[in-house]
Amino acid sequence: MKKASVSPLYKGGLDGLVWIISGRVFVKNEMTNGMPPIINPCEGVLLLVNGQERNHLTTIRETDEIELIAAEYTVNMEMSIEVSEDGQQAFLNYSPEKLVKNIIQDAYPVNKLDVQAVQHIVETRNITMEQLLECLSNSGIVYGISQSMLEQICVKNAAGRYLVAEGLAAVNTEDDSIEYFFENEEIVDYTPKANDSGRIDFKSISVFQSVNVGQIIAKVKKGQPGTEGITVTGKTILPQQAIKITISPAFSISYDEKTGNIRANKPGRPFKQEKNNVVSFQIFDFVSVDEVNMKTGNIHFKGDIEIKRNVFESMEVVAKQDVIIKGNTEFASIYAGNNITIKGTAISSKINAAMNEMVSKDPASLLQKLTEGIDDLIWNIKQLQMDDPNTSFPELVRCMLNEKNRQLPMTVYDVINALRKDNYDVEDNFILSLLKKTRSLMGNTSEIEDMKTLYQISSDLKKLFSNKNATPVKGNITLSSAINCEVTALGNIHVLGRGCVNSKLTSGGKVIVTGYVRGGQIRAEKGIEVNISGSERGSKIFLAVPQDSYIQIRSAFTDTVVKVGGLSYTFLSEKKKVRARIEKGNLLL
Repeated sequence: MKKASVSPLYKGGLDGLVWIISGRVFVKNEMTNGMPPIINPCEGVLLLVNGQERNHLTTIRETDEIELIAAEYTVNMEMSIEVSEDGQQAFLNYSPEKLVKNIIQDAYPVNKLDVQAVQHIVETRNITMEQLLECLSNSGIVYGISQSMLEQICVKNAAGRYLVAEGLAAVNTEDDSIEYFFENEEIVDYTPKANDSGRIDFKSISVFQSVNVGQIIAKVKKGQPGTEGITVTGKTILPQQAIKITISPAFSISYDEKTGNIRANKPGRPFKQEKNNVVSFQIFDFVSVDEVNMKTGNIHFKGDIEIKRNVFESMEVVAKQDVIIKGNTEFASIYAGNNITIKGTAISSKINAAMNEMVSKDPASLLQKLTEGIDDLIWNIKQLQMDDPNTSFPELVRCMLNEKNRQLPMTVYDVINALRKDNYDVEDNFILSLLKKTRSLMGNTSEIEDMKTLYQISSDLKKLFSNKNATPVKGNITLSSAINCEVTALGNIHVLGRGCVNSKLTSGGKVIVTGYVRGGQIRAEKGIEVNISGSERGSKIFLAVPQDSYIQIRSAFTDTVVKVGGLSYTFLSEKKKVRARIEKGNLLL
C-alpha cells in the first residue's frame, strides 16, 4: 500500500499567499505550477473584489482591490423547549437578545485564507421569570419544573442549554439476562461425512473453542418488578413487561435455577442457539490443533489459526485472517485471507495469501463528485441563458458561483487538496493536470469564455477519472524455507531462512529471499531481492518483474534468467551485485 504523504507539489514556495493585518488584505501571487492565493469569506463579513461581491471561496491577485466590511447587527432572543425522547427531561435552549459587532481577525500568510471574525457583544438585554414560565406553559411542561434553575437563568442571563424540568422515571421490570462465557460459532462439519465414493472423509472436522466437564459456560440472572413514572408533560409511564428466559434441557449441560449457573456435563465445543426467549445448549466433540494430520482433520476457520507443530500430507488449513504454523508443512495446502507465517520448512505445499482484497484509497469517488458539480453548473447556466441571453458568459458563470453553485469552488479545492495529501494512488502529474483544468472554477471566471470551455473541462476530468485504477494490496507470506512449493501472495513474500528450492513464488508486492534460490521461478510486481540465485553446479532459475520494477541479486550463478518487462538476460557465469532494471529502453545489470 502506498504510504500517505504530502505531494512534492505542495512543498516549497510555489503557492501564493494571502494575509490580513488590521482588516486590510495583503496578497502575494503564486509561482509557476503553484496554487493561486485563495480567500474564503465568512458570515458577517462582506468580501469585495474589484468592487464586486464574492460570497464564495475565490482566487485573488496582487493587482486586485480587496475590501472586507464587517457587519454590526442585533441578535434576537431565542427560546425553545426540547423534551427528551423518554419525556423525563425538559431543556431550555436560551440565547439573550444582544447587539453584536464583528471584528475581523488578523491572519498570517497562508495559501487559502478562511476569513474569521470575532463577535463583540456591545449590549445584552435581560429576561424575566414571567417570560420563562410562559415559554414552559406554551410547550406543555407541567411537572417537575425547577424554580431555582429559572431564577439562575434570569440572574446569569447567558446563552446555554438548561435542564428546567425533570419527570419521575418509571422503574421498569428488569428482564432476565444471560451471560455467556464462550464465543459462539457456527457448526462446521463437526461430524465426519461420507464423500462421493461412500468413504468417510475424516479430514472434514473443524476446531473451535473447548470447555471441560463442570465448567460454567453461561449464567442466567433473574429480573425484578417495576413501578409507574410520570413525564414532564404529565403523562403516566407504565413499566414494561419482563422478558423471561427459558433454558431448554439437554444431556450435555446442567442448569441450576437458584444460582443461574449453566455447566458443561462433557468436554468439547460449546454451542448455543437463541429462539425467541428460549436458549438451548449443546456441547460437541472437538479435535486438537497442536498439529494437523489425518487424525485431526482439515482446519477451516473464519478468523486466525495457529498450528503449534506440523501440518502433514494432504491436509488443508483455511483461515479468513492469519495462519501461523510453528512447525513444518509437508504436501499440504495453506490458505489465508491475510498473512501466513510458517516458521519451519514448507515442502511440496500450496501456500496462498491472496484470498481477501484490500485497496488503497480510490480517487474515483472524489473525481466523480467534482464532475457532477461541474455538470450541475452547466445545467444551471443553460437555464439562466434562456432568461437572460444578453449577459456575457463569464458573468453568467460568476453569478452561478455566487448563488446556486457557490459550493463548487470549495469542492474543487477540497478534491485537489485531498489528492495531494491523502493516501490516493495518484501521481504528481495527474494532480498538476487537474489543477490546471479546474483553477478557473475558483474565481477566474474570465478564463471560461463559453459553454464549450465548461464541456471540455468536464470531459477532460471524466477521461482522467476513467484512467485511474485502484492498487490492490493483499496479505504477506513469511517463510523459513520452501522446497517444491507454490506460494502466492498479493502482498510481500519473505523467505528468511535457508531459501527456496524448485518453488514457484508469485507476489503482488516484493519477494525477498535472504538465503538462496535454486530452481523454480519468482514473479513479483514491486521487486525481487535475492541473496544467492543458483549454484556452481548450475540450476535453472527464472526471475520476472514488470518494466518499472527491479531485480536485485547479491550473487547470480549460471542459468539464472532475469526478465524485466519484455527484456530478459541469461547469466552464463557468476556475477556479483546484480541490479536488473530498464533505463532508456535498455536492460541494465
